[in-house]
Amino acid sequence: MAILVPEATPDHVKIIAYNLERVPVTAHMTGWEVDPGKWTMTQGTQAGIGNAQPAADAPIQNLETRSAVDFERSKDIAITFPPRTQVVIELKLTEKGVPYWSRPDLGIDPEDVKVAGGKMTVTVHSLGSVDAPASMVVVRDKAGKTLATADVPALKAPLDLTPKTAQVTLAVPAGADLKGATVTVECGGDLPEITLMNNRVVL
Repeated sequence: MAILVPEATPDHVKIIAYNLERVPVTAHMTGWEVDPGKWTMTQGTQAGIGNAQPAADAPIQNLETRSAVDFERSKDIAITFPPRTQVVIELKLTEKGVPYWSRPDLGIDPEDVKVAGGKMTVTVHSLGSVDAPASMVVVRDKAGKTLATADVPALKAPLDLTPKTAQVTLAVPAGADLKGATVTVECGGDLPEITLMNNRVVL
């Protein structure tokens, strides 16, 4: 893929991409320095004249529109690029979501998960800007079957720059295969987290 981003602001992104392959390519575009909320996304192709490369002012064809797309920091959107074609994508924020500074955030790291015998200990961190509501740690095997759960109490936000953590212990079923299993902390309440990228550990 050849990619150009001629416009990029927290509420408006324009992307011009050319798929160099002879087959369609599906990619996942992840947001970062964008405002959270509902976005409108348009995608179309831009053809050249004859065998020439597409011109910047060529009309956009085969236009498709996706409304109310959830997009924000660390959330991705799947996009399929047709072969040997220039694609123009434009995203515009149409409805603002909960600001990042008004959200809780829970996190776990591989070093926070300890397994000894039939017990698993998980340390959950509060990393957000507001207090985190009660949550749950869930252990699932490679196939997605739930092996164990544990309740996590509400945690204060670390506004005093002092770590705020809770440690829970789970009983792992005898004979359970933990290779490829996942440990996930799942936040309760109505507020979204700042990111979900730090909520899951693969064993």
